Amino acid sequence: VVVPPPGPDQVRVRVAATGVNPADTYLRAGRFRFLLPVRLPFVPGLDIAGVVDSVGPGVSRITAGQPVYAALPARSGGGYAELVLVRPDLLAAAPTTLTLAESAALPVAALTALQGLRNHGHLTAGASTLIWGASGAVGTNAVQVAALLGGTVTAVTRPNAMDLVHTLGAREVLSRDTPGASLSGRRFDVVFDASGTLPLTRLRGLATAQGRCVTVNPGRGNAGVKVLTRLLPGPPVQGFVSRPNHVDLDLIRQWVDAGHLRPVVQRQIPLNEVRQAHEDLEARTVVGKVVLIVNQELT
Repeated sequence: VVVPPPGPDQVRVRVAATGVNPADTYLRAGRFRFLLPVRLPFVPGLDIAGVVDSVGPGVSRITAGQPVYAALPARSGGGYAELVLVRPDLLAAAPTTLTLAESAALPVAALTALQGLRNHGHLTAGASTLIWGASGAVGTNAVQVAALLGGTVTAVTRPNAMDLVHTLGAREVLSRDTPGASLSGRRFDVVFDASGTLPLTRLRGLATAQGRCVTVNPGRGNAGVKVLTRLLPGPPVQGFVSRPNHVDLDLIRQWVDAGHLRPVVQRQIPLNEVRQAHEDLEARTVVGKVVLIVNQELT
């Protein structure tokens, strides 16, 4: 494949590692083909960490040789590759306290957690916060981000991940196999469904009358759902997708380097084992993140 030169306002990054996201499996399987059609041939991969290889005309904030990380737009992807062209406004300096492989686990999941809780959940200090699906890539970040924003965190997760989730900052951790009795009659200021699997009635039933319900399921963000949840008694539901940007990635880097946020990486595997990574993600057996190593020398 011809190596593309960076054009105006473009940066070429030599990829060290890329994270695997549920969206990668959806795009590969065609589940988003009506909402988010892609042009074939398509290279998946929304998380990257690597080193700037070269910069195009007009780029001043990013320099060649700089370690960076980024979340890429879903429509273009490109992370499962040795080189990728990226807009500079999507790139941020990689955390100095992590390897590039560890940094690759952060962008999409950490941005989703931050923007979901801050922008859509409007989480403020002291708010009672429920994180559903707390052991996945978004969930492990959401527990930490909610605690950083001052929330009092209750987390629901699989039984084998309860101890891990406790260490991330949750004040209370419940098993997803038996959450009913523990949550009966309880209501929270912010309910964040990090798995995107909670039914609307269940999601809304866990929030206070003035609370906020946020889910990573983008289908919950359509106009029909918004109208319906505003007409019916109870709180509205906000479904969303994260918006890649370097400003939020800089904040995440600062939290990481200060020791307040850490990625949970289940394992690092070579790029050519991507099929197994997708199968594990689809089977929902992954705790935290699987990272694909593209260039071992850079990690």
